[in-house]
Amino acid sequence: MAERKKRVKRNGHKQGTDNYEFEVAFQSNLKDLPEQPLINDQGKRYGTVKVVNGKATVNLVLPEFVRDNNIQPFTLTDSIYLEICKNDVEKQLKQILGSEITSTVKSIECNITQKVSGKASQSDVLNLLCHATLSTVFVK
Repeated sequence: MAERKKRVKRNGHKQGTDNYEFEVAFQSNLKDLPEQPLINDQGKRYGTVKVVNGKATVNLVLPEFVRDNNIQPFTLTDSIYLEICKNDVEKQLKQILGSEITSTVKSIECNITQKVSGKASQSDVLNLLCHATLSTVFVK
Protein backbone atom coordinates (compact mmCIF):
# COMPACT_ATOMS: atom_id res chain seq x y z
CA MET A 1 0.00 0.00 0.00
CA ALA A 2 1.42 3.41 -0.96
CA GLU A 3 2.43 5.73 1.87
CA ARG A 4 0.17 8.77 2.11
CA LYS A 5 1.81 12.18 2.23
CA LYS A 6 0.81 14.63 4.95
CA ARG A 7 0.94 18.39 4.66
CA VAL A 8 1.72 20.62 7.62
CA LYS A 9 -0.19 23.88 7.76
CA ARG A 10 1.76 26.57 9.62
CA ASN A 11 -1.04 29.06 10.34
CA GLY A 12 -4.63 28.70 11.44
CA HIS A 13 -4.27 25.72 13.79
CA LYS A 14 -7.26 24.92 15.95
CA GLN A 15 -7.53 22.98 19.18
CA GLY A 16 -8.84 19.45 18.89
CA THR A 17 -7.98 15.77 18.90
CA ASP A 18 -6.08 13.95 16.22
CA ASN A 19 -5.03 10.36 16.79
CA TYR A 20 -6.34 7.75 19.24
CA GLU A 21 -4.55 4.46 19.79
CA PHE A 22 -6.36 1.70 21.69
CA GLU A 23 -4.74 -1.45 23.00
CA VAL A 24 -7.43 -4.10 23.32
CA ALA A 25 -7.11 -7.47 25.06
CA PHE A 26 -9.48 -10.29 24.07
CA GLN A 27 -10.73 -13.20 26.15
CA SER A 28 -10.38 -15.56 23.20
CA ASN A 29 -7.08 -16.23 21.45
CA LEU A 30 -6.64 -14.19 18.30
CA LYS A 31 -4.22 -15.09 15.56
CA ASP A 32 -1.65 -12.49 14.62
CA LEU A 33 -2.94 -10.19 11.91
CA PRO A 34 -0.91 -7.72 9.86
CA GLU A 35 -2.07 -4.12 9.85
CA GLN A 36 -5.48 -3.76 8.17
CA PRO A 37 -6.94 -0.38 7.11
CA LEU A 38 -10.25 0.95 8.43
CA ILE A 39 -12.09 2.68 5.57
CA ASN A 40 -15.49 4.32 5.97
CA ASP A 41 -18.41 4.17 3.49
CA GLN A 42 -17.14 7.33 1.78
CA GLY A 43 -13.82 5.62 1.03
CA LYS A 44 -11.81 7.61 3.59
CA ARG A 45 -9.07 5.66 5.34
CA TYR A 46 -9.24 6.78 8.96
CA GLY A 47 -7.48 4.07 10.93
CA THR A 48 -5.86 0.68 11.21
CA VAL A 49 -6.11 -2.49 13.27
CA LYS A 50 -3.45 -5.15 13.84
CA VAL A 51 -3.09 -8.11 16.18
CA VAL A 52 0.22 -9.15 17.76
CA ASN A 53 0.46 -11.84 20.47
CA GLY A 54 -3.30 -11.85 21.00
CA LYS A 55 -3.57 -8.09 21.58
CA ALA A 56 -5.17 -5.82 19.05
CA THR A 57 -3.99 -2.27 18.46
CA VAL A 58 -6.64 0.00 16.96
CA ASN A 59 -5.44 3.34 15.64
CA LEU A 60 -8.08 5.96 14.77
CA VAL A 61 -7.37 9.33 13.13
CA LEU A 62 -10.72 11.02 13.76
CA PRO A 63 -10.19 14.05 11.48
CA GLU A 64 -9.68 11.67 8.54
CA PHE A 65 -13.10 10.10 9.18
CA VAL A 66 -14.76 13.38 8.14
CA ARG A 67 -12.05 15.08 6.02
CA ASP A 68 -9.40 14.08 3.49
CA ASN A 69 -6.53 14.80 5.90
CA ASN A 70 -5.81 15.70 9.51
CA ILE A 71 -4.53 19.23 8.94
CA GLN A 72 -7.57 20.51 10.85
CA PRO A 73 -8.04 18.55 14.09
CA PHE A 74 -11.26 16.85 15.15
CA THR A 75 -13.08 19.56 17.11
CA LEU A 76 -16.17 19.87 19.25
CA THR A 77 -18.23 20.76 16.18
CA ASP A 78 -17.16 17.44 14.60
CA SER A 79 -18.50 15.47 17.59
CA ILE A 80 -21.79 14.91 15.73
CA TYR A 81 -19.84 12.27 13.75
CA LEU A 82 -18.74 10.29 16.85
CA GLU A 83 -21.73 7.93 16.87
CA ILE A 84 -21.34 7.27 13.12
CA CYS A 85 -17.60 6.65 13.59
CA LYS A 86 -18.22 4.33 16.56
CA ASN A 87 -20.73 2.28 14.61
CA ASP A 88 -18.37 2.06 11.62
CA VAL A 89 -15.44 0.95 13.80
CA GLU A 90 -17.55 -1.71 15.54
CA LYS A 91 -18.83 -3.05 12.21
CA GLN A 92 -15.36 -3.26 10.69
CA LEU A 93 -13.76 -4.82 13.77
CA LYS A 94 -16.44 -7.53 13.78
CA GLN A 95 -15.71 -8.20 10.10
CA ILE A 96 -11.94 -8.33 10.64
CA LEU A 97 -11.71 -9.98 14.07
CA GLY A 98 -14.99 -11.91 14.32
CA SER A 99 -18.43 -11.13 15.69
CA GLU A 100 -18.35 -13.12 18.95
CA ILE A 101 -15.34 -11.46 20.56
CA THR A 102 -15.41 -10.03 24.08
CA SER A 103 -12.74 -7.42 24.70
CA THR A 104 -11.39 -4.94 27.23
CA VAL A 105 -9.64 -1.69 26.36
CA LYS A 106 -6.30 -1.75 28.19
CA SER A 107 -4.96 1.69 27.25
CA ILE A 108 -5.77 4.72 25.15
CA GLU A 109 -3.32 7.28 23.79
CA CYS A 110 -4.74 10.57 22.56
CA ASN A 111 -2.91 13.24 20.58
CA ILE A 112 -4.26 16.77 20.52
CA THR A 113 -3.49 19.92 18.61
CA GLN A 114 -3.22 23.08 20.69
CA LYS A 115 -2.39 26.50 19.26
CA VAL A 116 0.73 28.12 20.68
CA SER A 117 1.20 31.71 19.58
CA GLY A 118 4.67 33.14 19.21
CA LYS A 119 7.50 31.38 20.96
CA ALA A 120 6.30 28.70 23.36
CA SER A 121 6.75 29.57 27.02
CA GLN A 122 6.44 27.37 30.11
CA SER A 123 2.85 28.51 30.60
CA ASP A 124 2.04 27.58 26.97
CA VAL A 125 3.35 24.07 27.55
CA LEU A 126 1.48 23.76 30.86
CA ASN A 127 -1.69 24.95 29.11
CA LEU A 128 -1.18 22.23 26.50
CA LEU A 129 -0.72 19.60 29.21
CA CYS A 130 -3.87 20.80 31.02
CA HIS A 131 -5.87 20.34 27.82
CA ALA A 132 -4.26 16.98 27.08
CA THR A 133 -4.88 15.53 30.55
CA LEU A 134 -8.55 14.74 31.03
CA SER A 135 -8.06 13.13 34.45
CA THR A 136 -5.22 12.03 36.65
CA VAL A 137 -5.10 8.81 38.64
CA PHE A 138 -2.39 8.25 41.20
CA VAL A 139 -1.69 4.66 42.26
CA LYS A 140 0.27 3.96 45.43
